[in-house]
Amino acid sequence: MHQDLKKNKYKIFRNFLDKEEISNAKEIERKKINSLESKNYVEWDDPKLWELICNNKIKQVLNNVFKEDYYYMHDSTVINNELGNELTWHRDNTCRRMGYF
Repeated sequence: MHQDLKKNKYKIFRNFLDKEEISNAKEIERKKINSLESKNYVEWDDPKLWELICNNKIKQVLNNVFKEDYYYMHDSTVINNELGNELTWHRDNTCRRMGYF
């Protein structure tokens, strides 16, 4: 796995998430889409998002890739987004909640 990442800069993990994890991700996406105008849903406050982020399978992969500390940068996109859409994956500014990079 480490060689694939080093060579290709990405790795596809087939069947990585189970049905419940996929269902939770879809539910988070649905809530986010439904609240785009009202802004009454913040995915960071949803325990199901944190269950996905802190998933042991994800942490195991990260532990295998990074031999030193790694950090979650407090940014998660749960919407299947087209390039050029109003929502972006861009991140180069201060965390609005923590106040630092």
